[in-house]
Amino acid sequence: MKLRAEEYEALANSIPSQDFTRERVDCTRNLEAPFVKWLIKLMDLEAEMKEVERQLDEKRAEVITVIEALSDENQKSVLMLRYISLLSFNQITEKMYYSLSTIKRWHKEGIEMIQINCKKMNHNEPR
Repeated sequence: MKLRAEEYEALANSIPSQDFTRERVDCTRNLEAPFVKWLIKLMDLEAEMKEVERQLDEKRAEVITVIEALSDENQKSVLMLRYISLLSFNQITEKMYYSLSTIKRWHKEGIEMIQINCKKMNHNEPR
């Protein structure tokens, strides 16, 4: 979406020339500036991007809440770095000073605990 927005902005800022490659069929003269359609598309896309960012912020808050429910601090740290900070496993090992196998084990255990907690919550819901 950001790339499309950049393209629309570039098109809105460009100065188009008359197109002589095809025959003009309509007899109505368009009085609107050529860049207006790109500005409208850009504004629509920016509004859509803001909505997507709002939804992502909501999802990020949900993920943080789920991760914070874990009891093990190492699992929390690994999952936060992986899914909130979007770090690779190698970057996490450098940041936490543990081996890759330890980081991956904590990640796997954390995911398993989240799955167990989700199953418990689903079974406790009234039907």
